[in-house]
Amino acid sequence: MGACLSTVDQEKRAASDAIDKQIEEDAKKFKRECKILLLGSGESGKSTVVKQMKIIHQNGFSQSELEAYRPVVYKNVLDSAQGVLVYMRKLRMDCASLRNAVLADKILAYKLPGIKASSTTHLPATLGQARRRRSQGKALDDVNLDEDDDETQETDVVTRQDDDGPDYDDDEIQEGWFSPEIAEAIHQVCRDPTFQKIMDEHTSNFYLMDSAGYFFSEVLRIGTPGYIPNVTDVLRARRKTFGISEERFKMDTLSWFLRTSIILFLNKIDVFKAKLPKVPLESFFPEYTGGPDINKAAKYVLWRFMHANRARLSVYPHLTQATDTQNIRLDSIVNIPTAHHHTLMRLQLPVILDVYSDMATSTALQNANRSKSSKPYSLKLPGYGLPITFTPTTQRRRSAETETRSLFKNALDIGDITDGYVQLGLTTLREFTMMHFMNQVTDKPNWHIKIFEEEIAAKWKSEALGTPDIDMTEKMVDYCLAELKYKVKFFNKTGAVAVYNGDVVKSDHAVPASLKEALKTAVERLECVPATQKDWHPGSDDIVLDLVHPSLYPLVYGLSRVIPDDLVSLEDCIARCGKGRKIRKPSSRGLPPEFVEGDHATNPYSLRFQWLPCEVDISEGPGNAKITSYINNLHPVQHKDLYAVLEKLIVCIIPQWNMTLTPLAQRGHHTLNPARIQYTRCSYDPDPTTWPETEGPQEANYTDEEGFDEDSYYEARQEWYAANRVVVQPEPAPFEPPKPQDLAVNLWKDYEKSGLQIIVKLANIHLTPEKPEYEGGTWHVEGKLNEHICASAIYYYDSENITTSRLAFRQLCITDTSDIMYEQNHHDWLQAVFGCDPYEPGVQYVGTVDTPEDRVLTWPNILQHQVQPFKLADPTKPGHRKIVALFLVDPNMKIISTANVPCQQREWWSEAIREQGKNMIAKLPLEVQDHVFADVEEFPISLKEAKVLREELMAERRKFVHGHAEMWSNDDGFSLCEH
Repeated sequence: MGACLSTVDQEKRAASDAIDKQIEEDAKKFKRECKILLLGSGESGKSTVVKQMKIIHQNGFSQSELEAYRPVVYKNVLDSAQGVLVYMRKLRMDCASLRNAVLADKILAYKLPGIKASSTTHLPATLGQARRRRSQGKALDDVNLDEDDDETQETDVVTRQDDDGPDYDDDEIQEGWFSPEIAEAIHQVCRDPTFQKIMDEHTSNFYLMDSAGYFFSEVLRIGTPGYIPNVTDVLRARRKTFGISEERFKMDTLSWFLRTSIILFLNKIDVFKAKLPKVPLESFFPEYTGGPDINKAAKYVLWRFMHANRARLSVYPHLTQATDTQNIRLDSIVNIPTAHHHTLMRLQLPVILDVYSDMATSTALQNANRSKSSKPYSLKLPGYGLPITFTPTTQRRRSAETETRSLFKNALDIGDITDGYVQLGLTTLREFTMMHFMNQVTDKPNWHIKIFEEEIAAKWKSEALGTPDIDMTEKMVDYCLAELKYKVKFFNKTGAVAVYNGDVVKSDHAVPASLKEALKTAVERLECVPATQKDWHPGSDDIVLDLVHPSLYPLVYGLSRVIPDDLVSLEDCIARCGKGRKIRKPSSRGLPPEFVEGDHATNPYSLRFQWLPCEVDISEGPGNAKITSYINNLHPVQHKDLYAVLEKLIVCIIPQWNMTLTPLAQRGHHTLNPARIQYTRCSYDPDPTTWPETEGPQEANYTDEEGFDEDSYYEARQEWYAANRVVVQPEPAPFEPPKPQDLAVNLWKDYEKSGLQIIVKLANIHLTPEKPEYEGGTWHVEGKLNEHICASAIYYYDSENITTSRLAFRQLCITDTSDIMYEQNHHDWLQAVFGCDPYEPGVQYVGTVDTPEDRVLTWPNILQHQVQPFKLADPTKPGHRKIVALFLVDPNMKIISTANVPCQQREWWSEAIREQGKNMIAKLPLEVQDHVFADVEEFPISLKEAKVLREELMAERRKFVHGHAEMWSNDDGFSLCEH
């Protein structure tokens, strides 16, 4: 009987077994579960993170759930608008216009239909769920959308909801439509200058939700009848919440969370970045000295958190933007710290954020600075995956006629020279004189106004006609004045004017004075370095100071490293130093034998080097340009202010590049610059052939006892004719406006998606009483074909105590003269009319353009240019000239850029390691650190090695410049038809 159990005992035993079984099952289940507790202050983004988890792991929001957020959005819009207006009244400020003031009163008096008196409560994921769960009396909102399985782990995201914000209860929100009239009123008032001033300068002084600006920009859509919030609206929406809410999600990878103590989300990095310049961090933390630099500020805030981590818990920090779904994906966040963890554990270093590598991995900052395609990226560019001689052969932009060339014409391209694409029409000396005159007129202040004042125009005409040794006629001056009047309408739009064919374009108004001063200030940091660190250009006798030069740390075939499957950004260019694959030396296959054999002097391609351009995003349209990869030799963190200035400078220069490139865009051999003076027939005045036969050498003088010497007589007669005849100079016809442009270039429109690639150079010329003169440069076309430069720009932003400096140009011209009628063996017209020798190459000197301070010059790569000599104006005092040069890579193709090549400077790399602070190397004495970095072999490249490579690059290009100039000079001369 002792072994028997009563019925009651059996029931208790069964209940106990059931409990044990449930505990065992729960234990198995909990092994696959991970609880994540989100803690944070009010409006730190906890609810937004949960919304993002719903989007990522629960297929987002249903139609009914989106509709449930409609009254929340309405309330957000109205509260925000009323909040700004109330603060305006507090400051005794009113709208700038009376109409807006009336609308402001209307907005303040407006009440949403269905919103009752204020109260506070907790809102879970959706309003409907809140009502159901409250009716069931649940303290924790537990939503399990998936059944358990062995391969998927579950996550409970528990948020402590105690946020501050708009006070209203979801039970007290009733359905109603936002008044379209109020939406329009808010739209109008938000554009009022006073309202905008409050938004820009005072939002730190009163409560305004972070998404207010977003909702103001979308208010007309929100006020549309039948409005349904979209996902972005839901993520931006703000509602009062408190208490604890639990959400359950299924994820594929949670092992990392299971062993992690703390993930630190430094959220709202976009808001932080926007507020930093307006609300200095120093106001709250006086010891902070980084100013508005987002990198330094983020690093300081993180340091404050880590300094408080006295328990030395493993903390993985991340800069996030919770309203960005891609940025907040947990699978992306998981992979980053796991990689960090393994690396740091292997090095036995404390887990702390390196500002460079974290900025690189933070997609929040990457999204704020550049957009990346979600498509797989595989690098194929000339020199990597494609031959260096590769050129696209797609049909030309918007061309109505089929044409296989796709690049702008280039004087470095032997094919373009051979096919006659880069030669300009044979230009008369008189037309050059006309262009020189118009160039001088457009140098005068307010020429575009004075040209219409008859008295002043008459004075200019009189001066031109009275200038000695200048072949200028009344018809020529009248043509010039008419052409300049025509150009005024374009000058009024752009502030620029084309002065030479090709086109050479100048402007003294392209860059605002404020931008020039900002440039000077930003450049000072490059200039104010110890004398031992100044980079004097090799061979310049310490006269030319290189501040940023593309010949230092270029792409070196066989040495540089290229990232083949991703793009390098401004934020990660230093962290990724040394990453990627070593680029191979290019093959000479496809090059003509004369470029491969011998000294390669005329090879337009380099088999060793390529200048590296930066990438410039112009997708936001006219007036915008964003540098998205580092400028070679300009530190992206230390000189962030200069990057911003250069972006604005590019915006100023693009309209001039449009003007310069438009003639190059025309199909075939067509040009937008028809000759101002046509020359089709040679004539003489005086013409000795019309004189009486008694004039000149006579037959009697060539007759003696041996008879008549006909050959000598004929030769003497021809010499007499040549000595006494004068070629009639052609005159221009009255000016007629040119035909409409066939293919006008608009870089912002034509290359909106692909962007631009620009090579940047900053250099100063310093003269002293000991070295008072700059000897000038050599004739050359910019770059080599590896760079595919199609146009150049120079901004002369600072000149002091120097004589007039100039830039000279010369052009290849068409040497076929078959359309000109002349007597057999009469070639003197070629020299007299065009300034050309019939047996010399077809190269014409175009003229010079003054380069005073404030001037921007642009020109195409079909012209040779040469810097002219200048010297000190006062030889007892020093002087200088400072420039920014921008070289535009042909936007019809891409070349390897700094978006493909991480930084190569050993100094940048070592400096970043030192600044990490807490690592093994940083703890070593500086002398030992220097020794460690010096022992690094091959890569990254040291400054000493980089200068050796620069010498080799310059030697190669000097040889090419000389060879290319000789190639121009070795032309076969003019094709003269002998009848």
